[in-house]
Amino acid sequence: NRRRSQGAGGYQRANDDDKSTSTVDESAIESLLSQRLLHKQNGDYDQADDIRDQLTMRGITVWDKERIWTTNPDSRGGSARHRNGGRYNTS
Repeated sequence: NRRRSQGAGGYQRANDDDKSTSTVDESAIESLLSQRLLHKQNGDYDQADDIRDQLTMRGITVWDKERIWTTNPDSRGGSARHRNGGRYNTS
């Protein structure tokens, strides 16, 4: 199972994320994810997108549908839509 207990805003770090090579501040990421979720719930999508961009600049990929985040640039998300033959498959 890819998931573990949910963190901030219902998001969690992907179990297959390589924590040994990552020096990310998880509490800072969780804070940004909580803020982003609040902006989305309030319809402030520009602010939510700005936070997503901040996370991306920190090397964080957020998968909203799966409610996971990762520092692994090779991660394709948690659902079949990102795997072999998935809708977003780029290979």
